[in-house]
Amino acid sequence: MNLPKNSNFLMSNFRSSRRNVKPSIASVASSICNDEAKRTRKHVDGVFQPAIETLTEKLKIIFIHLLANNWTILYKQKIRIRQ
Repeated sequence: MNLPKNSNFLMSNFRSSRRNVKPSIASVASSICNDEAKRTRKHVDGVFQPAIETLTEKLKIIFIHLLANNWTILYKQKIRIRQ
């Protein structure tokens, strides 16, 4: 899966109605699981396994993105505290 250059593309569909509020990892994962489950139910059982593999890949990308984003925020806060 090729990622767009916009680093916030994964979060764009999951933003809260309030500005600058990011969802929890659990809510993002839950939303993707629900979407993937709906897509899987539309097909025969033979398509179920590839759908699970797709879901796993999506979740890996999202977790890496969220962890990197949280690390950046923490690092910036640490720099601010030192200054």
